[in-house]
Amino acid sequence: MRVVLVGVAMAVCVGAVSSTTQRGVTADRSPSDRVGKGGRDALPDQSRPCRWRVVRTPNPGPGEHRLVAVSARSNQDVWALGDYFSGREGGPAGSFILHWNGVAWRVVPNPELPSYAELQGVAAVAADDAWSVGSGNRRPVIEHWDGRRWRRMPSPATGGRYSNLFAVTALSPRDVWAVGGRVVGRAGKALIEHWDGTRWRIVPSPSPPPRPLTGRAYDSLDAVAARSRSDVWAVGEATNVAPAGTSNTLVEHWDGKRWAVVPSPDVRAASGRPYNHLFSVAVTAPHDAWAVGAWDAGIGVGGGGDHVLIEHWNGHRWANVSPSFGGRARSYLLAVTSRSANDLWAMGDRRLQPRSVLMAHWDGSRWNTGPSLNGSLAAATTLRSGDVWAVGSTGSHPRTLAMHCRLVPAHGSGGAALVRLASRVLLR
Repeated sequence: MRVVLVGVAMAVCVGAVSSTTQRGVTADRSPSDRVGKGGRDALPDQSRPCRWRVVRTPNPGPGEHRLVAVSARSNQDVWALGDYFSGREGGPAGSFILHWNGVAWRVVPNPELPSYAELQGVAAVAADDAWSVGSGNRRPVIEHWDGRRWRRMPSPATGGRYSNLFAVTALSPRDVWAVGGRVVGRAGKALIEHWDGTRWRIVPSPSPPPRPLTGRAYDSLDAVAARSRSDVWAVGEATNVAPAGTSNTLVEHWDGKRWAVVPSPDVRAASGRPYNHLFSVAVTAPHDAWAVGAWDAGIGVGGGGDHVLIEHWNGHRWANVSPSFGGRARSYLLAVTSRSANDLWAMGDRRLQPRSVLMAHWDGSRWNTGPSLNGSLAAATTLRSGDVWAVGSTGSHPRTLAMHCRLVPAHGSGGAALVRLASRVLLR
């Protein structure tokens, strides 16, 4: 269970049942797979479907294991972050890193990671250049992969009693963004850091109070996605704590010069109060960005009153476009990733017993849901090829889960029958 601490005796728990319901969901494409000539996406035929399969993953040690973040440069270079818990109070817990080399997943040693640290976001730039972020000992943790090993990197003092980084995205080796939250005084503020190729520095970002303000304000940014040096989005929530109360969606945009809050809608519960959270964001064009999360019937997320929340940016404003697939009650979305405005995957879980994966595809006109399996998907990423990787956990005693959706060849054996078959979600 992950918590965000505010003061000595106050905690905001997002996802009290599963740690995959929280931070570190970075669902944008990696930079090497994003930008083609002229800075535009160079993507395959969007009408070509992909076929899903479950890929075997290791679980390092006994206890519960979950994957919480993923980033891919190619189908031979994929990184995933996970966390584990022994299952007993005070027992071993922490994070681990997996790498896919095109054949198998393997655990990558990470000796510099502090005990009980949580890694929650990952971004791959090149074979010898990847970043992971999280928190440890109440301070941000930033690590870098140089092609041989993971090394702890210096991070700036945040000026807060507690600070966390929840997600990271990279445009180039000299342009990396990480987002999270920090507690300053009695309030929580958004935290945004930037790597310029030489050092990490804190970039000023707004922290608006929740509406209405009924307790101590706490702002947090849970996800970040970048299309260009002047088009970066970060999403999260502005929440009332001490006492816990309502929460609003929080969306911020970088235009190349500064971060600014962009108004985003909230859904109000039957009580007339907003309880809203955004966990993931993806951007494909200046007029096309998506954010997903949940709105709830009451305080917090994961208590059984969750509803799917999907918001879309059309270049002028954010709008609530949440569908009602499968009934919205007791479901939420943790990840979104896209090839284009007409090819989008949103993933999470249905809060049923047992919990089941929620996977939905947007084809430009409607949402289609696929067959499900026991578990939850917490993060996803899309390659320029059109392939999609998604990670999470499965089973009542959680174990790691990785899924790969390989793009069906434009020409090959099977013809139309293969296309029809591959348009469904296949699990094997």
